[in-house]
Amino acid sequence: YNMDKEKSLLLKKWMYTSVSNATLDDLSYKYFDVKMCPLGLAGLNCDKNCDPRHGTSDRDGKCICQSSKWTGEDCSIEVEEDLKLYPDWEVYLAYGLFAINTLACLLCFVWVHLKRETRLVKMWQPFFLKFILLGCFVSSASIIPTTQQSEGDGPVYGCMVFPWLYCIGFSITLGTLLSKIFRVYRLFQAASRAQRVTITARETLLMIFGITIVDVAVIAVWSGVAPLHWKRTITSTDHFGQPLSSAGYCTSDYWKVFVTIIVAWHLVLMLMASYLCYLTRNISSQFAESKYLAISLFSNLQITVVSTPVLIIVKADPSTSLFIRSIVIWINDFAILAIIFGNLMYSVHTIKVEIDISTAVSMFSVPAESEAARRRSDRRLSVIALRPLEEQ
Repeated sequence: YNMDKEKSLLLKKWMYTSVSNATLDDLSYKYFDVKMCPLGLAGLNCDKNCDPRHGTSDRDGKCICQSSKWTGEDCSIEVEEDLKLYPDWEVYLAYGLFAINTLACLLCFVWVHLKRETRLVKMWQPFFLKFILLGCFVSSASIIPTTQQSEGDGPVYGCMVFPWLYCIGFSITLGTLLSKIFRVYRLFQAASRAQRVTITARETLLMIFGITIVDVAVIAVWSGVAPLHWKRTITSTDHFGQPLSSAGYCTSDYWKVFVTIIVAWHLVLMLMASYLCYLTRNISSQFAESKYLAISLFSNLQITVVSTPVLIIVKADPSTSLFIRSIVIWINDFAILAIIFGNLMYSVHTIKVEIDISTAVSMFSVPAESEAARRRSDRRLSVIALRPLEEQ
């Protein structure tokens, strides 16, 4: 505004001339306009590559990828889809847990065979003990099919093998324990009333078979109507709809219905067994291990009640689901082996004095006095077992 009139006139003439000759446009492009690299190039001097299918250069010459599915300086490296497969360490852990239970079952089987002539093992009957081991082994074997997976939509045959193995193994184990404690209860009840009763092995087998056949029927209907199959679901995509991550799991149309039926049936069995343990609480532990059976049943009941909703919640997370299923199955079976067979081994190798059948029946027949009598008997047996053999 304070410029000399002559200089202001000359400046205006220069500006008008620049506009008319396009000189001003050249100056603006040189000093003010953002220079973008041609398609397929990047860098300050446009001397670097930029994949034209997946990226473009910005004003600073940097190649910007159009989707998070592509990466790298030139947007040419495709980001692989996260399939959320089971990690190797988790699969090895599942195999290890199955191996531990298998080895424990084998050691218990050998011990039962070697001690089959001892009085306590005869009372338990090696037949029942081996059936318990069979059920624990079959149930633990269900860990193996849970480790099967697919990068696509299958097929994964382990999806339907898992409920078959677990349910049959559980039914054999719990059915054997239930029939054993029921058999002892009937024998002592008849003896307390001076009655004669005979319970054959065939009747016991039929009871175990009847319990198992219910599980088999439910699983058979499940396999026929809507079997479990492997399904992969996309969990995240880019803005072009390209999958970035997905999760695979076993599912079916009516899995909630069948799982509810199976869990309810197992809960009924465990409650029945718990009630029988309560009825036989006054029988000496040498004839009916109701105390240790109750502990194992409570352990199974607690694990079932807690783990079922947790497994449903983490169903969409394959890694967490596999870990919890493997641990739950392993603890369930190993707890039975440790409580039942561990206590039996301890009793065989430590108890030196045994209660005769007439004393045991009298303890069962007088509920008001039997609890105190049983405790006095157990204390007496413990004291005698700890004395040196010379004093006995």
